[in-house]
Amino acid sequence: MKNLFSSLPKKGLLAVALVAAVFGIAAGVKAYYPERPTYTTAHPADHVTFNSITDNPTEGDERAFFEVKDAANTQSDGFLHSTTVKDGETVLLRVYVHNNAASNLNTVSDGKGGFKGVATNTKLRVWLPSVTDSTLRANAYISADNAQPQEVSDTVDLVAPTTANKFSVSYVPGSAVAYNNFSGTSGLKLSDNVVTTGALLGEKTANGVVPGCFDYVNVVTLKVKVHMQTPGFSLTKGVALQGASSFSKSVTAKPGDTVSYQLAFGNTGNTQLNNVVLRDQLPSGVKIVSGSAKLYNGLNGGAAQPQSDAIVANGGQNIGNYASKANAYFRFKATMPSADKLKCGVNTLTNIGQAIVNSQDITDTATVTINKECTPPPSSNPVYSCDLLTLSKDGRTVTASVAYTALSGAKLKMVTYNFNDGSNSVITTDKTTHSYTYSNDDSHVVTASLTFSVNGADKTGVTSQACTQSTSATPPVVPPTTPPVLPNTGAGDVIGIVFGAIAAGTVAGRLFLSRKLARR
Repeated sequence: MKNLFSSLPKKGLLAVALVAAVFGIAAGVKAYYPERPTYTTAHPADHVTFNSITDNPTEGDERAFFEVKDAANTQSDGFLHSTTVKDGETVLLRVYVHNNAASNLNTVSDGKGGFKGVATNTKLRVWLPSVTDSTLRANAYISADNAQPQEVSDTVDLVAPTTANKFSVSYVPGSAVAYNNFSGTSGLKLSDNVVTTGALLGEKTANGVVPGCFDYVNVVTLKVKVHMQTPGFSLTKGVALQGASSFSKSVTAKPGDTVSYQLAFGNTGNTQLNNVVLRDQLPSGVKIVSGSAKLYNGLNGGAAQPQSDAIVANGGQNIGNYASKANAYFRFKATMPSADKLKCGVNTLTNIGQAIVNSQDITDTATVTINKECTPPPSSNPVYSCDLLTLSKDGRTVTASVAYTALSGAKLKMVTYNFNDGSNSVITTDKTTHSYTYSNDDSHVVTASLTFSVNGADKTGVTSQACTQSTSATPPVVPPTTPPVLPNTGAGDVIGIVFGAIAAGTVAGRLFLSRKLARR
């Protein structure tokens, strides 16, 4: 293929140079998934696989392929895997997509009507969080029908200046563009499905066909708007296992278990809030236990007031009027999906609580993790990982639970919990659940690292970002100064994703440099 640089006029070359400065080279390393075989530019893969080369001349380790920066920053080396955001800011997300198959496989038949080195139905999907919080994580997923593994992912974090600042994000419609050696300086426009079901990638057209080698790299950028919120009310979502005395942000349950959900509402402003509406969005397959809903506030000494099941309906539940600094708790029970409704491995069921006052709303989440164990197919490649650490708190006692993967010859041997409370708070045990009592009410960071026996050898210190969590607390009940009023009013529609138009970028210079450095 003719090198694009040789055919561009001087204006085009200038544009390419400017965008090379915009794209830069990312700094730092972030979590990626899954663990997979890696390759080098001198020894590429013998099959279709994405972003597994560790010595890319411009990217370094391709497994860290998702990056972010302020879209107003046109300096080089501006992309990172985490950035601090401000209200109204537009951030630029960047995804590097590289099929690592050797180029000589692009013309070798796979016996199924295709070629061994050519990826088919290649998609990029970017998941943007729909909640409001002080830290939000976005995920990028690259997949193809014939890739091994079929899907790879990486993350970026968006962080508010302080934990008191809450914000949400929304995709800028029409901003997703893929740049490659065939798209020209304007790039290849991608479908807005990139932030829902995924958008196809390609060369001159987005047809899902991506051959192997650096010649066919795609660099995709899209824009996201930041919306900082400073409401006069708060909402904390919690979940507890049946029989537990306190609520946490996450718990580990079993298929079919019953859990309790709580929405803790507080008026943090200086004026009374009327007709407060709470709504709860249950994850797919989770069902409310009819008749279990109860409201607790300062009336009747904080005694439970039975409620309908409207909390999970579109209109939500009106819980009345609340004076400054007054609060309330709304609790109900729900059943988890049965085992036949869950996928093998870790299932994370995220529950979204919503508080609505005067057409303004805030949200918070709680998660239930269910590990469904399945018999894996025979394989010669052991798989082992620390998938998730969940914490539940009862006073100063914190119970830590670990979910993990151990397949094809790998077996969990020991778990080391570090409760970060002095030398006596590091506990090594063969149990996946352990409790520890702190001497104070401060927040603490808890980590877990695993030891696996893999074909007779010990693999120690296995952990992940998801196996580090922090503790939390719940505020006391403060009586309202006026009794609640419970009219039959709806909450209005849940706030959707806010879109805004913004111009697209141009071609990333380092994309083309990689062809010269590592043509196979």
